[in-house]
Amino acid sequence: PSLAAGPPALARRLRQGENGEVVVPVTNVGTGTATNLVAIVTLPDGFSVRGGQDEENWTCSGSETVATCLLSILPASATTNVRVKVQLTSQAVSGAVGGTVTADGDHLAGIPVATVEVLPS
Repeated sequence: PSLAAGPPALARRLRQGENGEVVVPVTNVGTGTATNLVAIVTLPDGFSVRGGQDEENWTCSGSETVATCLLSILPASATTNVRVKVQLTSQAVSGAVGGTVTADGDHLAGIPVATVEVLPS
């Protein structure tokens, strides 16, 4: 397997004091199946990971500004979205989101750093 990650984006606009989602696209650009995927996503200050499983079977956990998300399998040429569910404090600020994705303990792909905007409450 060979992984490629796209820049983080928002499922919808984020506001201070509300829940939201940060979405990171991940593609297996290799010819073999990727297994045991782990995405580590770093978030701006004032964000807190809510955790849980999303509709694409990623399971995320974490606290404060680092989410660890797991996926069992990603077939060759397939794309999936890591959906990190977050809670924003009333002091949350716009900032950088980035991280890494691995499969089978290696095959490292960087998540391109992108700035996500947080609107006032």
